[in-house]
Amino acid sequence: MTNTAEFFRSLERHGELFAEMEYGVVATQGFGVSPIELISGGTPLPDGGAKVCLDSYGAVTGEINGTFNQTEYLHIHAGQAMSNNVHGVIVTEGGVRISLRLLGEVARDGTLSYQVVLNHNTEAYSDLNNLHLFAKGQVDFQRAKARLKLYAVATNPFGNGKPFYAGGKAFSDPDDSHVDYANFPFKLEPLQQDSAATLIYAGEGRLNGVEAFGADINAVFSGQVEIPEQGLRMNGYFSGPTAGSINGVISGRNFLRVMPDGSMRMNSKIIANTLEGETLLLEALGASFPQTGSAWFETSRVVSNLEKYAQLSQLYNVGVGSTDVFTQQIIYNHYGYVQNPFA
Repeated sequence: MTNTAEFFRSLERHGELFAEMEYGVVATQGFGVSPIELISGGTPLPDGGAKVCLDSYGAVTGEINGTFNQTEYLHIHAGQAMSNNVHGVIVTEGGVRISLRLLGEVARDGTLSYQVVLNHNTEAYSDLNNLHLFAKGQVDFQRAKARLKLYAVATNPFGNGKPFYAGGKAFSDPDDSHVDYANFPFKLEPLQQDSAATLIYAGEGRLNGVEAFGADINAVFSGQVEIPEQGLRMNGYFSGPTAGSINGVISGRNFLRVMPDGSMRMNSKIIANTLEGETLLLEALGASFPQTGSAWFETSRVVSNLEKYAQLSQLYNVGVGSTDVFTQQIIYNHYGYVQNPFA
């Protein structure tokens, strides 16, 4: 097994320089607490740590030249390196939009170590999907700026050389789920009648657009596009009202992968703004299948650093709903349980 720390310390010897990224934080969200206070240790961390979001913007130079924006879903651990799960979009100088994913760690001294995944869905940029990219760099916490150097290695040293989405990951991925969504044991009516289930949020929203990174969306959904083994990446954007334990409005991004069998692997990061003026993060993983039509099945968690939502954040949530890409209607229902129903 490859030693992750040693691999990144000597990364320059393993691969060739692919690109450099320089960026700065432009917005933060601490879900009830100052992100700076949490990162610096000024605010005590709860058991299990705390999560914050950082929106960044910057430039990339090298084999790809352009700008990029990204959202960092940073998990702060007491006395340890912070885990970072980053989703973004690169826009090249020629206007080509490329999906960007970084997964890795932020050390307490500011050292950055990331595995990097790029995706684009046209033949001209298809080579990007097969690259094994890793990055190291430094963040200046005081200035909220960071620099990275990306290196391309010939063979992925992690996960027995598998591609990223097939398990070749250098770091633990919070976007992985081991739930069998194809045999999801929950349906809406029994959930509504279950006294042990807490309504987390429910409502009817709208699909505001889909970004397919070069692919024709209609062709993809009508089965006219050959889907690669690891799936075809797209981003879905949605919003709507919510009622239940969380009352207000939600706005989310679904980092989708359309699979060769016609199913979709769903990975949603949702910001909920409550009527009380508070902000929460809802993280949902799930899937939809051709045999279930527009219906989908999810598991989710509520993220808040406010004591008010501590109990809600501990629940294990299950969701059932539907998305109609033609009418753009989304129906969502999430219910929470004290005990993990999949344990």
